[in-house]
Amino acid sequence: MKCFECDGEYEKIVQDYEFITNKGTKMIVPDMEILTCNVCGDKCLDDENSKRIDRARDIGTEGIKFIVDLYKKRNK
Repeated sequence: MKCFECDGEYEKIVQDYEFITNKGTKMIVPDMEILTCNVCGDKCLDDENSKRIDRARDIGTEGIKFIVDLYKKRNK
């Protein structure tokens, strides 16, 4: 796919995606397929990976902590 910023091509690169929530909390979504331009480095996400970020943002860090704690309790 052609880059929106230059004449380069987007390539899928798998890496962790970091962002800051509205509350100032840093979140990391692991193993995201990020389309990255091979010339200028511009990055964009496809619909599926955008939805993964939205789900992580909706759950938030408190929700993730709750899920991890529940998992640990059930797997003792």
